[in-house]
Amino acid sequence: MNTIKPIPKSKRRRDPGSEGSLYIANTDLALRDMEVIDSVAVPTRRPAPPQCCPTCRQLIPPDNPFSARSVKSRIYAYVCKHPEGVTGDQIREHVYADDPDGGAESISIINVHVHQMNKVLGAQGIKIWSGQGRWSNYKVVPL
Repeated sequence: MNTIKPIPKSKRRRDPGSEGSLYIANTDLALRDMEVIDSVAVPTRRPAPPQCCPTCRQLIPPDNPFSARSVKSRIYAYVCKHPEGVTGDQIREHVYADDPDGGAESISIINVHVHQMNKVLGAQGIKIWSGQGRWSNYKVVPL
């Protein structure tokens, strides 16, 4: 995790365009990636936009950021394989197909996993989105 450090006085500069505001000399990080709040440099880097196929304009999802055997990894892989979208019941049936107990009884657990996954996926500029209602489709979309 990045730590926030005060800006050394040697790197503080006055912005000629505004009264009293500070900016960072372009040394360690690009100026567009930093914001100065109370003389402290705070990263403001936004994720790069996700890639799209030049032919069909569909989103090309990034590599799976979750551990290989986790439920979240299986959900992400399944949703990415179906760009048209999949219902929560389809996800539940696929993810828990190998579970001897049958897995979760309701799709609310899928909603919980998706909510937690979106916190991680947001750093990559994407999220898993679904509309309202039981039969809405989950799909990977850009932020």
